[in-house]
Amino acid sequence: WHRVAISMQKAEVRLFVDCRQRESVAYNRTTITVDSRGRMRVLKDGIQGAIQDLFVAPTADIASKQCDVYTTDCLEDQMMGD
Repeated sequence: WHRVAISMQKAEVRLFVDCRQRESVAYNRTTITVDSRGRMRVLKDGIQGAIQDLFVAPTADIASKQCDVYTTDCLEDQMMGD
């Protein structure tokens, strides 16, 4: 299992995997749309896989605090390595 967090703010999307920032991408908010099935594509290739828990937070900085505040019960040795 992996812990994945996405932060969207101003003109940047940041991707965190297992508590580390892996990617930062500039984007234009007007190009992000929600389709008729309620799907929103932010990353070019999307994400394939199952989601066990989904948490939506009101501020973008929470993604960088995921491991310290929201999923503290997940020990480092329980996460998958690179």
